[in-house]
Amino acid sequence: MDNNAQDRYRRVLAHLVRSDGLWLQGAMIERGFARVYTFSDNRRLANALLQKEQLARAGQSGIWALSHYAVRPVDPASLQKDYGTFQVV
Repeated sequence: MDNNAQDRYRRVLAHLVRSDGLWLQGAMIERGFARVYTFSDNRRLANALLQKEQLARAGQSGIWALSHYAVRPVDPASLQKDYGTFQVV
């Protein structure tokens, strides 16, 4: 596994931890202010982030309270109203 320091746009990839120990990415995910996005070459902390996202989704925190971030059911009939639109299912 190659842990790149930059993404394809040359942005720096890093995790930020405050001096008091607060992991900022984790805090943002936990509060529903962001969603998990990983890179194929760097997923070391993905499980911890996904656990925090799962809790935020369950508690409908932040973006997870918005209808367009709702997890859609698998039943095709219930998706009929979204036909012709972009949806994550």
